[in-house]
Amino acid sequence: MANGGALIKIARKAREYSQEKLAFNYGMSKGTVQNWEAGRTAPSFDDVIGVLDFLHFDIAEVMQLAAA
Repeated sequence: MANGGALIKIARKAREYSQEKLAFNYGMSKGTVQNWEAGRTAPSFDDVIGVLDFLHFDIAEVMQLAAA
């Protein structure tokens, strides 16, 4: 099962967003996105759901992409 940072990375790449573009548009630093995706820090559940919602995904869709 993918962790929150991995789910964000999958969704971000599926929408063709760079880390910088996601960070700017979602209102966080690029470093935060980098740390989440690299597993150095873990996003909160609310952050995972918020980013996925911002990218117009629900968690089930991203889980399917992760399993593919």
